[in-house]
Amino acid sequence: MSKIIKCMFFVLLAAVLPLSVHAQQVTLHLQDVTVRKAFRELEVKGNVSLVYEKNDVDLTRKVTVKVDNQPISKALDQILKGQELIYKIKDNHIIITRPVVQKSDKKRRINGIVSDVNDELLIGVSVSIPGTNIGTVSNMEGKFELEIPEDAKKLQVSYIGFDTQEISLSPGKTTFNIVMGENVKMLSEVVVVGYGTQKKVNLTGSVATVNLEKESLSRPLVSASQALSGMTAGLQVMQSSGTPYNEGFSFNIRGVGTLNSSSPLVLVDGMEQSLNNVDPNDIASISILKDAASCAIYGNRGANGVILVTTKTGQTGKVSVSYNATFSLNQPTKLIKTVSNYAKYMELMNEAATNIGESAPFSDITINQWREAEKDPNGISASGYPNYVAYPNTDWYDEIYSNDWMMKHSLSVTGQEGRTGYNLSISYTDNPGLIKDTGYQRYFLRANVYSDITKWLRIGTRVWGYHTDQKKSDTGSLTNINTQKMIPGVYPYYDGKYGAPEANEEDPQSHNPLWDMAQSEGHIKNTQFFTTFYANVKFLKHFSYDVNLNYKDYRYESMSVNTDYGKYSFSTDQWIAAPKDPADLYTRMAYVRENHWKLTHLLNYNQTFYKHDIGMLLGFEEERFVKRHCQTWINRFVCG
Repeated sequence: MSKIIKCMFFVLLAAVLPLSVHAQQVTLHLQDVTVRKAFRELEVKGNVSLVYEKNDVDLTRKVTVKVDNQPISKALDQILKGQELIYKIKDNHIIITRPVVQKSDKKRRINGIVSDVNDELLIGVSVSIPGTNIGTVSNMEGKFELEIPEDAKKLQVSYIGFDTQEISLSPGKTTFNIVMGENVKMLSEVVVVGYGTQKKVNLTGSVATVNLEKESLSRPLVSASQALSGMTAGLQVMQSSGTPYNEGFSFNIRGVGTLNSSSPLVLVDGMEQSLNNVDPNDIASISILKDAASCAIYGNRGANGVILVTTKTGQTGKVSVSYNATFSLNQPTKLIKTVSNYAKYMELMNEAATNIGESAPFSDITINQWREAEKDPNGISASGYPNYVAYPNTDWYDEIYSNDWMMKHSLSVTGQEGRTGYNLSISYTDNPGLIKDTGYQRYFLRANVYSDITKWLRIGTRVWGYHTDQKKSDTGSLTNINTQKMIPGVYPYYDGKYGAPEANEEDPQSHNPLWDMAQSEGHIKNTQFFTTFYANVKFLKHFSYDVNLNYKDYRYESMSVNTDYGKYSFSTDQWIAAPKDPADLYTRMAYVRENHWKLTHLLNYNQTFYKHDIGMLLGFEEERFVKRHCQTWINRFVCG
């Protein structure tokens, strides 16, 4: 009999619990408050928890609630009034959701024909239902057929060179005659191509354009090479290094089609140049010539594609002064967490040796030495050095990498006074790098000035340059094999000395990466001056003559100081590898000077007949390049 009573008790309890919140009474008086505040009051006074998605509920909506000793559901109905929401009460939780709209499975078939304003049929027009993967294209006769859901509201029609349309779908209507209007603005847009410009409507080759001036408004740009990544189809941007100013950016246009260099030709205002040496804030637009038709005028130099960079010039209107500042905290990501406790490291090495049938490399005495020193890290060891130095537990990633601030400042002045336009800019970049002595400082200066002397004559100049000061450190020593030999039992640097392996049983070839990088110190300086003088003459209505004289002066200076500081054991107070005799040290200086002249003459003829554009180009180009290189070694002398 007792068992039956217990069973009945549990059945009654299970039936009562789900109804407890439904039946719970609550008193709530709120006047013109937000839904968010009403939820909080209900949770406190009703002893319930509300669960909902923020995107489903308008929490800023104002509501008035007045319930006196009534069920919680009454209060909730008043709070959610006017919002298409439902709720479910489970135990002491109230789950608020949007009702699931049951979509109709019924289908209907529509058809139609697409043409332009001249009644010419359009082939390959995209016809689709927005927000779905339901769509088709018009056939050779401009016709299309499509099966769509019964409750579909709109039909989207798009085609290159035409304005995209959205057409309302009326119940019962199955046939559509669609007339598309040309996107005049897009077709008239001028694109920079080889030795000139063309309207998009006249392009026959594959040319992509990037408006870097527009892109700079949505994200900070430090490097023009990095800014191009992911900006256009067919252009692959790769980075082989994280060293500041030596990131190793490379470009491939439509893949690799040669066993030799696959890098495209890069021209900045008509002059061959690296994208890394251009301030992205000075760039107005970039054109990427991808196929043989668009690159043919450059001959075999354009075999891998061409990237044309156009810098900003003066603009009509009032003088515009712009200042941009960028600050970013650089820090390494996805670092591997290694064992930094040397006693634990030795125990793991002993365990690994035992598992393969070999003797343990580290004795218990050595392991206990580190355990004891760890208890009093600031105590003084027998050698006179602190325990944390003589018996180290080094996390090498903490020693090699450090968080630091990178900053960039840019100031530009753009305007036009009368017939003269100008764009003046200056910028400064300070990137200290994540590793000591790998940062750089860089200065950019640019002046683009032109003047319309008469209606038929424009002259101008583009002058710009940069200077880079870069510290030098042998980060190439941080290779895979060297990092495998980094152990926690080496102290990085103390009292002007680089540490060596402290345990007697340790491999003497174990690395101190700070010592490796310090074996070669110095600096690298890059300075470039670039100028262009040009003139444009318009004559005989449809003819124009352009002449450009470009000059580039580049100077490179590198100083490498051989140091070889030696390695020291702080637990035994002696040199493990003594520093070299100063008589054996040297300083190496390297100098590079490049001069590049380029003279271009272009004669253009352009005329429009009705809807037809005719253009002809006759050009002559001459280049001269001189490079000088010098290296000097100074033995028994080290300069800083």
